[in-house]
Amino acid sequence: RFAQRAPAIAIMERLKHGKEAKDAMDELKEMAKSDLLVRLDYTAFAKELRKSSYTKTVKNIEKGIKDRNVEELTKVYDDLLADTEFPNRSMLLK
Repeated sequence: RFAQRAPAIAIMERLKHGKEAKDAMDELKEMAKSDLLVRLDYTAFAKELRKSSYTKTVKNIEKGIKDRNVEELTKVYDDLLADTEFPNRSMLLK
């Protein structure tokens, strides 16, 4: 089962890093037809990760790191601390 789930895990990792593929949700929905974990957990989480606020935050973090902009990174960090409902918050705070 795990080997069959590897493509879904790879899609989720790309989504976590803000690299959204247009057909990612279609692929997950197709996999969800035969895998209960993908249907119950991954598709719902993927919907949250595809929201523009999430991808914008990831891009702001990457830009802040690239530019070595401590003020920008501090602002993003403070915003994440305040917003407890933000998806994948724990990974982004690391």
